[in-house]
Amino acid sequence: MDPQAIYQKTEKGREEFARRSHGLPARERSLLILVDGRRNRAQLLEAANHFGDAERFLTHLFEGGFIEPVTGAPPAAATSPDKDSGAAPKHLQNPWG
Repeated sequence: MDPQAIYQKTEKGREEFARRSHGLPARERSLLILVDGRRNRAQLLEAANHFGDAERFLTHLFEGGFIEPVTGAPPAAATSPDKDSGAAPKHLQNPWG
């Protein structure tokens, strides 16, 4: 699995998320919840490092058909917010100019 590949839930993954229809173990299901179509493999593993064997869980989700790579996804760096853009977040900007 490519560390820069961005993953999204498949139909099977969305079914498991909505109805717990495939009986994934709790930690794998927690990792599935983190899959959002914006995070790459490395980011998912970092976010789930306290789940135990996150690498194995992610591989199982992929091989089990719960997640798939996003086709035509921009590089992960382009999907991450710029931490030092210099602009205040929109909700903190003055609406009256």
